[in-house]
Parts: sequence; C-alpha cells; structure tokens
Amino acid sequence: MTFDPFSSATLLFLLLITVGTSLLAGFYPAKIISSYLPSVSLKGLSHPRGSGKYFLRKGLIVFQFSLSLIFIVGALVMSNQIRFIRTTDRGFNTKAVVIFWTNFDDKSNRPKILVSKIKGLAGVDKVTLQGGPAMGFAQIVNQVVYKGKSLVETSVSLKDGTADFIPLYQIPLLAGRNIVESDSLKEFVINETYSRLLGFSKPEEAIGQILYFNNKPYPIVGVADNFHERTFHDPIGPAAIANFVEFQHCIALKLSSSTTNDSNVNSVMVQVEKLYKQLYPDEKFEYHFLEEEIGWMHDGERKTASLVNVAMVITIFISCMGIFGLAMFTAEARTKEIGVRKVLGASVTNIASMLNKEFLVLIGVAILIASPIAWYFMNYWLQEFAYRVDLSIWVFVLSGLAALSIGLITVSFQTIKAALANPANSLKEE
Repeated sequence: MTFDPFSSATLLFLLLITVGTSLLAGFYPAKIISSYLPSVSLKGLSHPRGSGKYFLRKGLIVFQFSLSLIFIVGALVMSNQIRFIRTTDRGFNTKAVVIFWTNFDDKSNRPKILVSKIKGLAGVDKVTLQGGPAMGFAQIVNQVVYKGKSLVETSVSLKDGTADFIPLYQIPLLAGRNIVESDSLKEFVINETYSRLLGFSKPEEAIGQILYFNNKPYPIVGVADNFHERTFHDPIGPAAIANFVEFQHCIALKLSSSTTNDSNVNSVMVQVEKLYKQLYPDEKFEYHFLEEEIGWMHDGERKTASLVNVAMVITIFISCMGIFGLAMFTAEARTKEIGVRKVLGASVTNIASMLNKEFLVLIGVAILIASPIAWYFMNYWLQEFAYRVDLSIWVFVLSGLAALSIGLITVSFQTIKAALANPANSLKEE
C-alpha cells in the first residue's frame, strides 16, 4: 500500500482530529470551572480529600503507572527472549556461513562446477551444495517408514546436502559416520530425536537400521546431535540428513578464520560473484549470511518488541505528566499547611518526604496491580515458544524500581520547590 500525507482525505482527517481534540480538551475544564460555587472559589477552598474527584485523580495515576509497568515488564521479557534466540547454541555452527542460490530450473552440473571452483578460493574454508541451510525458511518434509519391531511411519524433515554439509555446519555426530559423496540418495544420518522416536534408547542402536523412503530401503549410517532447523516456536522434531541431488540449488560456504573484517569478506564474495557470473551470466548474484536469515525468521518478534518499546515510552511520558500535574495540584492545595509546618520547625527534607510519600504509595499500588497482569500476558506470549526464557522475579523487581525512580524524579522537582517556598508568602493573608 502507499501513503500520501498530503491527500485530501488525510488532511481532512488531521483537521477533524485537531478541531475535535481542541473542543474536547476545552470542554471538560470549562464544565468544571463553571460548576464551582463563587463563594467557595473566592475562599480558595479546594475539593476535600475524601471527595470523589480526589480519589479519581489518584485512581488515574495508579491506572497510568499500571499500564507503564505492564509495558516495562513486556519490554524486558521480550528483549530477554530475543537475546535468548540470538545467543542460544542452535546445535550447529552459524558463524561466517554465507548462503546464496542458483537457478531452480537448472538441471545441469553447473552448481557442482561452481562449488568445486569456490573451494579453490583463498578465504573460503568449506563449501557445500545443499537444498537449504541447516536452519532457514527452506524446508523439505516427507513421509519416512521404519519397519522394525514396530512400524513407525512419520513426517521427517529432510535436510539435503552433500558429504560436506555436516562438516561445514559442524553438527556433532553421536554415533556412526557422515554420509559419503555420491550422485544419488544412498543413506541417512538421522538426529537424536528421530532415533528415540524409532525406539532406540542409545544412538548406537540405530546404526545399520533400514528406513524406507519412496518405498526404497536406505540404511542409517549415523546419528547426529539435535539441532534447531526451524524457529524457536517449534520443538526439535525428527530430521534426517541425506544427499537429494535433485533439490540441491543452494550453496553454503564457510569463510576461513582469517576472513574477519568487512573488507576481506567483500573481497572473497567479489571473487565468488565472478565465478557465479561465468556460469550464470544473465542472472543476478545475491547472498546473505545465515545469521541474517535466522534473524528474518524471528522478525515478527523483533517488530513486536519494538512496538512495545514505543508504547512503553509513550505510557511512561503520559504517566509522568499525570503525576507531575497531581504533584502541582497537591502542593498548591497544601500551601498553607506547608507554611505552618515550616514555621513550626519542619525541614525541607521532612516536607519533601511527606509529599513524596503520597506519590510513592500510589506507584506501589500500581506495582501490586500491574505485576500479576504483566505476568499473565507475558507468560501467555512466552508459551508460543517451545524454547524460551523463564519469567524470573528480577524482571518485576527491576520494573518496579524503574517505575519508583521515574515517579520520584518526576515529583521531586515540584515537592522540593514547594518545601523551599517562603512560608511568609502563604501565611500573610491569615
């Protein structure tokens, strides 16, 4: 979709919002002021502390800070979960792994020729031809049958790659060996989850067993440690690594440890592009790092976290405006009381503490209200992930301290100003 900020519809909408907000903003104060009795107003009396409006003001402050706390907790939990996704060991190497694709309709040997040429480049450690990366958007799922003591027919995620696939991604083998180089499907390396699903308590027991794929038998030659191949929303399921030549239109290369900075990476990828253009002169060369693709897989969570951060800033700002206004109102309403206390010997610290205490109690009530609500919603959000962080108490403690600090800083300016005021100015009329 496109957005035109200067279209007639948009300008009309903005005009209506401006006029409507201005009218509503002026209507309420006008209504309140017109409702005051002249005799009461001229005496300088305000609403008594037990009146409904007195509690309404405080209730709004509690409500605003409760919302702020919910968003503070949400921002902390979401950032913690995203950090967990980004830093958790995925069961294979993702560092310095570059991915690019060749033509899907190409049935020739050009992808293999390209891989063999890339292997000779300086700065390249390993290269593999594959159907897709170990973890990424490309997924191949098919039915595989095991006819052992019991029949096990299940959907298996098939990771397609040559004999260089497991070494490049550094996937640990728990038993057996890697697949051998071949021109067609010959054997399987399965993950530990699939091994247990087949009924084997130890990985070694699965070696030599036969799997049936498309009604043809293939031996299990190795059992690999579990690794993430999908997002952290999904649990690690049964997976098998094999050489499906017909699906191999993707190339992964691992840069050597000497290729660390951006200039070295660009130099290597320029050479790779030249080799690519020799075989595919009419096609565009595009590549990305595997870490980038994994980040794209969780892009929705990152956008949600960004929106929560923006909402947190807005609600904190509104809450601070509200509590600052209440502090001004309270200081004005208790001007004479403050003057009497100062005359009787109260210090600036005593008066500021007295005024701040009232607001800290309101924020404390907001913490008690917001904490269970925030826990419920964030626990619900985390349940979408098969692998997630725990909701620890420190998140709520830190959020509460942040709210208390923000509130205290906001009202302290006004309360200290009221405490420093000359009592003669407030009591000269008495």
